[in-house]
Amino acid sequence: MPKNLIVVDSHRDLPDGDSDIPVITAMDYLRRKHQPEDRRTRVINLCRNTEYGGTGYYCSLLGEARGHHVLPEVRTLLEVRKQSLYRPGLADLQPVLEKATESLQKEPGATYSLRIFFGWAAEEPMRELAREIFERLPMPALEVQLRANGVWRIQRVSGLSIGDMDAVEKTDFHAAIHHYLTRRRAKSAGCRPTERMRYDLAILHDPLEALPPSSSRTLKHFVRIGKHLGIHVELIQRRDYGRLAEFDALFIRENTRIDHHTYAFARKAEQEGLVVIDDPDSILRCTNKVYLTEILRAHQVPILETIIIRKADLRRLEKQLSYPFVLKVPDGSFSRGVRKVTDPETLRKVAAELFADSDLLLAQPYCYTPFDWRIGMLDRQPPVRLPILHVIQPLADRASPGQRARPAGRVSHDSPPRSTHARSADCRPRRQPDWGRTLWCGSQGNVRRCLRRGNQ
Repeated sequence: MPKNLIVVDSHRDLPDGDSDIPVITAMDYLRRKHQPEDRRTRVINLCRNTEYGGTGYYCSLLGEARGHHVLPEVRTLLEVRKQSLYRPGLADLQPVLEKATESLQKEPGATYSLRIFFGWAAEEPMRELAREIFERLPMPALEVQLRANGVWRIQRVSGLSIGDMDAVEKTDFHAAIHHYLTRRRAKSAGCRPTERMRYDLAILHDPLEALPPSSSRTLKHFVRIGKHLGIHVELIQRRDYGRLAEFDALFIRENTRIDHHTYAFARKAEQEGLVVIDDPDSILRCTNKVYLTEILRAHQVPILETIIIRKADLRRLEKQLSYPFVLKVPDGSFSRGVRKVTDPETLRKVAAELFADSDLLLAQPYCYTPFDWRIGMLDRQPPVRLPILHVIQPLADRASPGQRARPAGRVSHDSPPRSTHARSADCRPRRQPDWGRTLWCGSQGNVRRCLRRGNQ
């Protein structure tokens, strides 16, 4: 793959003759196979639909999974859609904004539209402001709406499609692309939480959640253990968003999603300098099966055959997989958005339902297993003192009355069970290992810590 690459919906958006940088369509980019030498490629994503679940969103998502340097990143695409996410990062720009708008009238209700291409603006007084906004929201093209009410303020920021530019703006945009790709550019590390002492720990939970990651009993146990260790632990809920700055750390014990308050909490906590689990990048990546599929392939981790499909791929899919197989939405969890397909009629019906919420789906062979493997990770490493694989009952059986959780045992992370690798090659049920002493267990969809007395 070339060092630089531009991704568009159609070659009509940016004809090859208009640029000496290779141009590729979104579908060609999504379908191409990952190569190890691709990791240094810089990708400019100019797709029109960059909303969550859109084609442009998946170009950035898969680009990150492949190790490409993608602009815009998925994180930026999500932030620019919600004022609650991007406004905190722009709050300190007021002095720069006042300097840029000195020559503009400040009549109440007056508006001004600023267009930014890779941090550059056509208006000379606005260029410092454009650079500052681009550093906080790095996107190829942005439209910033300013509004006056005694003073000028940023009213709204949104992504700008190349199709919404006039001829002069397209010329400026092409020049900005070349300038951006030819200058050496260090990626900003951004605002990251630093290592610090933790005295006040907030645990975000939802008492009404049907399948919470931690049971109420477990949360009470956290509070007791925290007191023993000299850490004040407080259980907070969604309504406590404005209180995050009071704490030193945030532990999210709700099921996380992108279009959800849990992601907003993670972003806010990181901006405030809190230690946060799960961090925003982990939520972005680990809640999406398309991303996980690509990154596992990139690192040559054996997995079940997985095919990423669009609506147009359904007929070809029947030739690639034998019935029965499974269709999945990329961001489902606890078997939500996971459907078994047994014949062509079921395929059409299920695909129509799932494609209503996502441009892409995943297809995999139907593979029966009597349990799920879940591997706990902390700070990018398996826990040193508790290298555990914990097991939960099959999703289909969780609602059975009186069902008891099956305990998990200690398993060394240096030599994980062979079945975790072998199951990708063949789908026969494997004999369950001897779990030994109980340390973790699952309970009707929960995975909770069940520490025995004397273990910490």
